[in-house]
Amino acid sequence: HMVDVVAERSYTSQTGPDPYLLPRDLSECDRRVFLSIHSFPSSLTLRRLNTQHRWLKKYAYDGRLVYDSDLTLQESATILDAGTGTGGRERTDYRFHSDINDLILGVWLLELSQELPKSSNLYGIDLSKNLFPKAGIPDNVHFEVGSVTDLPQEWTGRFDFLNHRLLILGLPAKDWPVALSHYFRVLKPGGRIQLLEVDPVSKTIDQGPCCAKVLDGVEGMIKHAGLLHEIGPVLDKMLAEAGFVNIRHEEKLAPVGESRGEDGKMGLVSNVTSVRNLRNRFVQSGLVEDDAAFEQLVEGTVEEWEAAGGISYVYRIATAEKPC
Repeated sequence: HMVDVVAERSYTSQTGPDPYLLPRDLSECDRRVFLSIHSFPSSLTLRRLNTQHRWLKKYAYDGRLVYDSDLTLQESATILDAGTGTGGRERTDYRFHSDINDLILGVWLLELSQELPKSSNLYGIDLSKNLFPKAGIPDNVHFEVGSVTDLPQEWTGRFDFLNHRLLILGLPAKDWPVALSHYFRVLKPGGRIQLLEVDPVSKTIDQGPCCAKVLDGVEGMIKHAGLLHEIGPVLDKMLAEAGFVNIRHEEKLAPVGESRGEDGKMGLVSNVTSVRNLRNRFVQSGLVEDDAAFEQLVEGTVEEWEAAGGISYVYRIATAEKPC
């Protein structure tokens, strides 16, 4: 895919085939990072933990990596993480305390590899290898560059479980049925899938004028890029049309804002930094005059959220099965 470098950030070119709105660089990885200074050694900075993963694991997955509590993966299970993103971070340059080693590995694929026996096999696929780990990868974890809309033919019927998370800002609306058909194809009969998505311009968010401008701007970018504006009303239908059965779909609320305690602070770090990563998109589109105006808009949005006692982001988690 084509990449534009704007203000030292790497973005997918909006003239190319991949419409992903957020940057594809290590700073984008860092938006998922959070550290309580009071809990860990000061040598470990804010960049060292994956905020978004921990926050979502607690509030969207109910503290689990595999949401369906009735599902037990077998020792020889083969798992696919579609759109894996970071997968993990190179950590050979880190000095970290053994007590928090599991937190350093705080991403879905690598964390799951710590829970499963070495006889399992875990695969992550993503359009870009920029955020793939370069060291410390277990022997049974494999990373591939590729598209969820064109999974390898040799993967047909290979996987027992497939994880998909937060592709709504990267997968065009027209490609969702294509991706789901590939997911269906690569699963074994009886294989399971879990999908987690966010309603990016959720109307449940208390909207002051700054927040409304941010959400309207994001909505416009989503529509311009041909992305899905709202996932909730169509997710079950798309899964059923792809052939999946036993579809369960739940709405999850995750706290954002310092007034919501430590978890709210994690949500604030993750989501505000996500908004800040759209700075160049806002400036280029003329929604704000310059970087300073954008920063005022973001700060005003946070002030509105805090004045409302914090907000809740709406996430959708769905599970389904390929018929035997």
